[in-house]
Amino acid sequence: MTDYKIASTCIEHMKDLCNELLNAKENEVFNKLSLYDELELNFKKINPIITRIRLRRNETNKEKQVYGEKMIKNIDLLLERYDILYNIYEEELTIFKENYEIEKRKKIDNKLLQEQKKKKEEQELLKRGRIKTLLEEEEIKKKNEEKFKMLQEQQKQAELQKKEKEIIEAILQKSCNFYYESISKKCSIDNAIKDIYLQLGVIYEDPRNNGTNNGTNNGTNSGTNNGTNSGTNNGTNNGTNNGTNNGTNNGTNNGTNNGTNNDTNNGTNNGTNNGTNNGTNNGTNNGTNETNDTGYASTLQEKYYLNKYHINRKHFIDCLYLIYKSNKFDSFKSTLNHIIEYLQQLVKNLDSDQLKLINLVNPVFQKNILSKKGTLLLFILIGYILKKPEDIYQLLIKLNKEVNHNNIYIYIQEPNITINYEKWKLWYEHIQLSLTILCTLYRYINKYSNIPTDDQVKSIFLFLKEEFCQDT
Repeated sequence: MTDYKIASTCIEHMKDLCNELLNAKENEVFNKLSLYDELELNFKKINPIITRIRLRRNETNKEKQVYGEKMIKNIDLLLERYDILYNIYEEELTIFKENYEIEKRKKIDNKLLQEQKKKKEEQELLKRGRIKTLLEEEEIKKKNEEKFKMLQEQQKQAELQKKEKEIIEAILQKSCNFYYESISKKCSIDNAIKDIYLQLGVIYEDPRNNGTNNGTNNGTNSGTNNGTNSGTNNGTNNGTNNGTNNGTNNGTNNGTNNGTNNDTNNGTNNGTNNGTNNGTNNGTNNGTNETNDTGYASTLQEKYYLNKYHINRKHFIDCLYLIYKSNKFDSFKSTLNHIIEYLQQLVKNLDSDQLKLINLVNPVFQKNILSKKGTLLLFILIGYILKKPEDIYQLLIKLNKEVNHNNIYIYIQEPNITINYEKWKLWYEHIQLSLTILCTLYRYINKYSNIPTDDQVKSIFLFLKEEFCQDT
């Protein structure tokens, strides 16, 4: 579109705007300001175009002239109409111009205020952001400091715990050594038996002492003969009953003789004594044990160790009685059940080294069994031996167990069946018999829901001795 056509169209529109503004009433001035604003914008738009048209119209150089004579007339008319509108705009629309300027100034002021406000808000936000950032940085710094302090504290605590652990381990090691030394004194069969009767308040005499005869049968000796009861011989000997003899006599019945003593079986002796079994002594003692024959004493010692499991039946039952007397009834029943369950597993799995080895420091074993007084003695009578970790190092490695020197173990050593079958058989029978005694006792004790009377308990243990100690 040419400048002329644009100018013509724009001038027509401006004419309509001027007519409407000129016909506006006084109270409509404010509402018509938008039309004045539109008129002003159109003037601003058309001014450059009108200026170009004027320059071309006033060109005197024919070579540069654009418009012809006919077009110049139209151009003159267009410029005249523009000038009329511009005069109206400048002179007759002053009221609109003034209000428009006021309104425009207000708008500018508002815009400036808004911009200032916006700028202020932005600064506030920036300030807040900076403050927030500073606060966050302070918070992060504070957290880092707290974290650093916490880490330092944790390191200190770890060091203290390490030192405490080392101290505790040293104390434990010392206490374990002391514990081991203290219980090792009781952990042989002989000492265990003595400890049982000491706690029961019963005097116990070892049947293996040389010059000792323990049993129903008594013999005579020109030196000394100790049987079920002890006696002194330089003319006097005390047995189950006391008797006086020039040659010393212990028997079932009493008698005084300058050469003769009557016991259950009577006989005459110038140095001869008849007991339940008859024997003649001219410096010789014939009884269950012989005193003066060192070879026989050696055989007796060997026989004791081969048959110790049979000898221990009575002690085993007495140990169970000690455990019963030393603990509460319910605890006794529970412990008895735990021991039975363990021995049943051991008998079923004799090849299991895991079952043969017991850690005395194990919390479960301590809670279920070892915490009850007298139970350790029972395991010693069964055949368990006290062991330090270094004593069973290879076994612990084999079982993939930690070699902890704070632990103390008991271990039951199975005899080699290929080397000594008789010894292995006695060992196995002893475990079986121990389990049978335990099961029998548990069967009778378990009948009582309440604590049985002393007479009821004594009758149970007397029955056990009658049942299992007939041949010992």
